[in-house]
Amino acid sequence: MDRSAQPLRRAEWDDLPYGHTMSHPPDYVQQRIHVLTALCRAVDSHAEVGTAIARSATEDEALTAVRDLLGTTEVGARAVLETQFRRLLPGEREKLRAQLDELLAQA
Repeated sequence: MDRSAQPLRRAEWDDLPYGHTMSHPPDYVQQRIHVLTALCRAVDSHAEVGTAIARSATEDEALTAVRDLLGTTEVGARAVLETQFRRLLPGEREKLRAQLDELLAQA
């Protein structure tokens, strides 16, 4: 299976050390930007995200609801669904934004 064609899972990014320079699939930076953007938006709308997830009967419905609510990609919405609630605390936004700004500067 061609790994570069699949979205990277949230846990794969968390396991990489800060400043990691190992080669990545061609779309790694773009996917990571989608993830961090979605997470920043989720922090800003955490109550609405929680409500959208709670009202969904299935994971697919939750994925669609989060994607539409945040105006993000499936990769971003899946990252939000897989994120622990503690990562959506307002204090985490600065960390997420710093990572996003660093990637945007590289892209």
